[in-house]
Amino acid sequence: MVNILGSRRISDGEISSNTEIITTEKISERGIRDITELLQEMEAVNVVTSSWGKQQISIRGSNANEVSVYLDGIKINRAIDGIADLAFIDLSDLATVEVIRGGNSLLFGPGNFGGVVLLHSSKPDNNSLQINRSFGLTDDSDQDIGGALTFFTGSLAGGGRFSEKSRLYDGRTLHTAIYQNGVLDFNTPFVRMIARKMEVSNSITFPSGSILSSDKMIVDRAYFSGYMPYFGDWYTQIGQRKWMWKDNFFSNLERDLDDNSNSFRIGKSLLWQNLSGKFQWEVESKTYNAIQNIEDIYSDQKLVDKGELIHYDNGWAGIIRYEVQPEIKEIETIRWELGLRNSSSHYEHQQVVEIYNDTLLNNQTDYDINYNFSLSTFRLGSFISGRLGKSFFEIFFNQGVNHRPPTLNDQLLWHTSKTWLNQTNVMNIEPDLKKEYVTTTELSANLYSDVRTERAINNWGIGIGVFRNYYLDKIYYQALTENIFEPVNRNQAWMNGMEFRFKGAILNKSLDFGSNLTILYPSEDIIFPNKPKFQGNINIDMLWKSFRLNLSHIYQGRQNYLIHGIVIQNIASRKSTNVTLSVHQHIWMFDITASYFIKNLFSDKVTIVNTAHPDYENFNYYDNHRKLISIKIILGDKTKNK
Repeated sequence: MVNILGSRRISDGEISSNTEIITTEKISERGIRDITELLQEMEAVNVVTSSWGKQQISIRGSNANEVSVYLDGIKINRAIDGIADLAFIDLSDLATVEVIRGGNSLLFGPGNFGGVVLLHSSKPDNNSLQINRSFGLTDDSDQDIGGALTFFTGSLAGGGRFSEKSRLYDGRTLHTAIYQNGVLDFNTPFVRMIARKMEVSNSITFPSGSILSSDKMIVDRAYFSGYMPYFGDWYTQIGQRKWMWKDNFFSNLERDLDDNSNSFRIGKSLLWQNLSGKFQWEVESKTYNAIQNIEDIYSDQKLVDKGELIHYDNGWAGIIRYEVQPEIKEIETIRWELGLRNSSSHYEHQQVVEIYNDTLLNNQTDYDINYNFSLSTFRLGSFISGRLGKSFFEIFFNQGVNHRPPTLNDQLLWHTSKTWLNQTNVMNIEPDLKKEYVTTTELSANLYSDVRTERAINNWGIGIGVFRNYYLDKIYYQALTENIFEPVNRNQAWMNGMEFRFKGAILNKSLDFGSNLTILYPSEDIIFPNKPKFQGNINIDMLWKSFRLNLSHIYQGRQNYLIHGIVIQNIASRKSTNVTLSVHQHIWMFDITASYFIKNLFSDKVTIVNTAHPDYENFNYYDNHRKLISIKIILGDKTKNK
């Protein structure tokens, strides 16, 4: 179910890195319904869920805007701030989840200092009807319902899925998400075309029934691939993402945001004698429109902020590897790797900032900015694999540099805060907001064994890795007022760390177990907020006939919880032990799976509905003690698309 030791699959075209792949086929049997729960168990991954349901991922201590999330090859990070909200992902529609750790990615754009998450949707490969239903026993607001219909005939396949979820992420405010997914797959011996559409609507409702906030995302994407004589393999991806958000979280803050991005990518694989690689050309455009009304709670001043920001980026990326099989018994493969990426960017910025004293216009500032800049990534790597006695080993090393421009929201806030500071007669000492620069280094080693006999131990694997990210002009935030934050460059910052992992299977693979541990060494908490410096996971999975028992334990060390550089509190270490008992049966033409899931087994803490409760600020939905029952029924034939 989990591959953590060496197989790079989709990322095989990248520079060698620590990659983890999870197939979601059996995830539903464990009662896992949200991708957040799945990612939280993966090595060096941390997910923060806000009280209104926004879910942001961090890898190796990175900030959320340093991790790119791709859905079927299309980036779903918001143009506004570079952050991907995982609440928009319908886990039931995914086939695999792949995490590429570290800043060594070249084929997925610039600025991926933490890593890349690749989400691959399920492909329609038979005629089937599926129904999913989950309901909470501890909290009756905890509900899931969904269904899917697929068809398959010859070269044509397709289908659709509908899902609806409700959660109380803060213990009292209802978060509702509605997912609609559609797919059409056309496959011939020479060309394949897959077109997909996803539409997600989220709303947040007070106990009184009033809607606090609502947002919506639409992602359209298409993938073409094929083979041509004398040219070889090729692929093309095209996609569009739209996001709209309206909120009124506080009486002194109202926002109406519109965020769009379009992307096109064409690439080709290379294979000639000892050389292999991949070359890719890509174009991306991002547009961000914002209207913000901000009132100063300490005075009669009001700020009206309107802006339209555009970022165009086009460039190329290439990776080439030279591989040899030396005539040494202990070494099977030695590979040297080189990767380059370079792109040209154009930035446009139109913004009007108006400051009122009550209803009287006191100041108006207009910004009209256009400039060009370049972004580049360079990476070197090496890989060696072989035998150590009856076991296998692999060692890889990579080092390189990467750039990340300020997000569109960084630019908007920069000029908003500059206007505010000038209005209050405080000089802004920084001349401009600079792009970030990082150098990354990673060294990792894995040792594993796959026993093909009837021995009690079927396979095992251990691994260790170290990494170092050193930043120049790192962007962080400092508060000017309650709702105005200024992005600031820090001259130097770093995030170093170590990773440990272990995996095995015994008793004819009826008992799987795995564990991982990550230790982080950040330069400052204000630069890397909300990151536990110590986190780990233990997972035990037992299968007996039709029954499956899973035990998962997650631990996170102490961390400083900050919002834009303001220390709220120091959160104590958190741990959660989860257990799932499931049964799977095939009855006539039906596949039926039923699961009983207990979250945070050794805690009696239930949903907190009183905001005056002393533990309210510490409330975390995914750490909350819950009991769930999930049922999945599939009616389908056995036709498979080979």
